[in-house]
Amino acid sequence: MSPQPAYPRTAASHEVTAAGVLELHARTTGWRRELPIPVESIVVASYGMRAIWQDIAELRRERILAEINPKARVIALNQRHSDELLDNGNLPPFRLAHLLGHYLYDADHGSALIDHPVFCRAPATAEANPVRETNADGFAVALLLPTVLVRAQVARGPRRPQTRLQLQDRAAGWGVSAPVLRARLQELSLDWSLPAERPTRSAGPRS
Repeated sequence: MSPQPAYPRTAASHEVTAAGVLELHARTTGWRRELPIPVESIVVASYGMRAIWQDIAELRRERILAEINPKARVIALNQRHSDELLDNGNLPPFRLAHLLGHYLYDADHGSALIDHPVFCRAPATAEANPVRETNADGFAVALLLPTVLVRAQVARGPRRPQTRLQLQDRAAGWGVSAPVLRARLQELSLDWSLPAERPTRSAGPRS
């Protein structure tokens, strides 16, 4: 396990870290900043990491979804939980961004010799160290839904979703769930409510 201490990180901290990742990717690849965020390209091109499948041993009542080996730049996905990790045969962007968060926050980048592994645990067992999982989730949200890009998108009123299905499709297109997108909009004090949810103005009394 990584010797790096775990402590709760603020939303502002996630914003700064995510902004640095996007800046690095733009400089490395010439990426034009827009949604959706190409998290797979970021992991591969900007951090030189690769994902593999392997059987990861677990203790009783423990569920390890992935093991990250920072020096080897390898994300080992636990094949025991492939059904939980994959969505329609693919690793969801949010999951990959979450794992990148573990690499950035929890890896011992100062160790020159020992490759201390970092583990991503399933929610049911995260009580062992919920801070690491919460931090990784916070980073994933900040990375996939950057403040500047989300604000710009919301400002384009005509392209707002008009139904719940459209909102779900938009969220999925950006690599997150609809609840995550809604929470992010609320966090940024942005209104992207559906027509049925918007308050209607009273016409007032008629004479």
